[in-house]
Amino acid sequence: MDHITVPKVENVKLLDHYVGKKPANGSLYLTATHLIYVETSGAARKETWIALHHIATVEKSSITSLGCPLILRCKNFRVAHFVLESDVVCHEVYIPLLKLSQPELHEDLYAFSYNPKSSKDMRENGLKLIDPISDFGRLGLPNRYWTITDANRNYEICSTYPPEIVVPKSVTLGTVVGSSKFRSKECVPMLSYLYKENNPAIYHCSQPLSGFYTHCIDDELLLEVISQTNPESQFMYVVDTRPKLNAMANRAAGKGYENEGNYANIRFRFIGIENIHVMRSSLQKLLEVCELKTPTMSEFLSSLESSGWLRHIKAIMDAGIFIAKAVKVEKTNVLVHYFDGWDHTAQVCSVASIFLDLFCRTFKGLMIWHILLLIMRIVLLQLAKVNLMDITKIFSLLQPDKEEEDTDTGEKQALNQAVYNNDSYTLDQLLRQERYKRFINSRSGWGIPGTPLRLAASYGHLSCLQVLLAHGADVDSLDVKAQTPLFTAVSHGHLDCVRVLLEAGACPGGSIYNNCSPVLTAARDGAVAILQELLGHGAEANVKAKLPVWASNIASCSGPLYLAAVYGHLDCFRLLLLHGADPDYNCTDQHLLTRVPRSRTLLEICLHHNCEPEYIRLLIDFGANIYLPSLSLDLNSQYDKGTALLLQARATPRSLLSQARLVIRRALRHASQPQAIDQLDIPPVLISYLKHQL
Repeated sequence: MDHITVPKVENVKLLDHYVGKKPANGSLYLTATHLIYVETSGAARKETWIALHHIATVEKSSITSLGCPLILRCKNFRVAHFVLESDVVCHEVYIPLLKLSQPELHEDLYAFSYNPKSSKDMRENGLKLIDPISDFGRLGLPNRYWTITDANRNYEICSTYPPEIVVPKSVTLGTVVGSSKFRSKECVPMLSYLYKENNPAIYHCSQPLSGFYTHCIDDELLLEVISQTNPESQFMYVVDTRPKLNAMANRAAGKGYENEGNYANIRFRFIGIENIHVMRSSLQKLLEVCELKTPTMSEFLSSLESSGWLRHIKAIMDAGIFIAKAVKVEKTNVLVHYFDGWDHTAQVCSVASIFLDLFCRTFKGLMIWHILLLIMRIVLLQLAKVNLMDITKIFSLLQPDKEEEDTDTGEKQALNQAVYNNDSYTLDQLLRQERYKRFINSRSGWGIPGTPLRLAASYGHLSCLQVLLAHGADVDSLDVKAQTPLFTAVSHGHLDCVRVLLEAGACPGGSIYNNCSPVLTAARDGAVAILQELLGHGAEANVKAKLPVWASNIASCSGPLYLAAVYGHLDCFRLLLLHGADPDYNCTDQHLLTRVPRSRTLLEICLHHNCEPEYIRLLIDFGANIYLPSLSLDLNSQYDKGTALLLQARATPRSLLSQARLVIRRALRHASQPQAIDQLDIPPVLISYLKHQL
């Protein structure tokens, strides 16, 4: 209650967001838990209650002829548009609402200060709603194939799994631990649902850290034993719910999907559910459709279709149907994963279980699945995707200092709100005041992931970005993922913001504490204009994902050239080569070759993925070692165009002019001046030839 200075405001209008009727008039009450609006203009008393923890954003707009607008957007998609009489009163409501709805520390939530009248035993009854052992017993566990163990009681196997886990009786704990080390976030294959009628089961896990060549004996053994727990089936399905292209591209980061050649009796299936970022964008479009004031039926249906939301829901339902049919009809085991085994994995397994089990359709069954999904969601938010290099160092960099934590945060939130609203004028006026400017580089704790500059870069609010830089914002500040504002602008495709940040001195390589880099992201996304800006400002064209020593095999298949080729971005591929990218980058790093003596060349990878012949031609022209790829050749076979180009290059000596070009470009690259060709004192026609423009 300390934040509330004005508990009641009278003569407040509530605008109807959907119907153009006359605004209601009433009183606004602010409590520690709710915002309450009591309408006094009607004959009957009408109350509107909004829980503070439901509020997602609070927007204070410029004053109008009606008054000062205050707009609340809630996490349950509700929008409340209030109009207060004066700007002063509106500000006195706005600041407490920000503090109460978005507390800096979880201890500031009202739940931690609430003093209930009920007994402790009664309060703890809700915590006993989910009893894993009881639920396992309902599924018929343990049995002759499965046992329940508390080996994860200290969360040493997997930090997102419960203390009690179900494992096959015939495997050792070492095998389970070994498999967990081969899975992203250590989410080892684990039983999710057992169909008692004929013994097949649904299992969930995360994607393997397989890259292109890495495999794990423990993981292969565990999947084989899981398959043997259902003697009636000769195989098991492995269902990757991602689009295949996404899974293939994840190999660049050392992840990917199971190689059927390494696992006995598995059948692999891709489902094609889009990632959470695509889902979030689709949901935003759906909300915009629902906020249309007077749409025709045709306009509504057309907008609904273009949002893509129903397609995403159908994809999840189709995945659940496939798994349920595999278990019920084909009587086979199914292993499900997405990226880290969280959102979509849990959704798909839950849908399939609801199809298969009557209990899961009861009130209690649905509550259990809902709570499990909620718990996984909380874990997802709590586990920041920090890199593998130096976690202690990163956390010390990212946590706000003690002085910031103890300081009133109304100023910080006002800065972020101005950026969120793309209100550069208000932002400039605030930063002219010392009490606001001192928070210009504040990360605002863990609730808002980064500084105001990072927020502006994320939304592409160029004018706010320029205002912040003009007032001295740290151009390379880090957010909770150790990402710089430049990395954020690149990730969201905001070219203008990228240019301004680079001109302000942002490091084109991003943060040394983050696994990825702006160049890798731009190459993956095909953002050729952004990539041009990065390389033009000195970004390294041969940058690799920062991976630990044990992932050396994965590192040999990472890099911007690889990403541009696999994702089919020919313009980015050519641009990287022109800026000095080494076509044999993964076969010339001696430190890497000591751990991966037989690394596949980029030529091999392009041929393996059936890339267009132009990729092969460019690699040959830019000096790729054409004798490194090992090809099994049959003189009587017809080769594809890419292989034919490679064979032709092997059979035809390179011209003296071409060799001279390679020597000059290589010398400039070794001198870290690949773009110095224009400064050479040679005829323009030769400069054009050196730049592959002839």
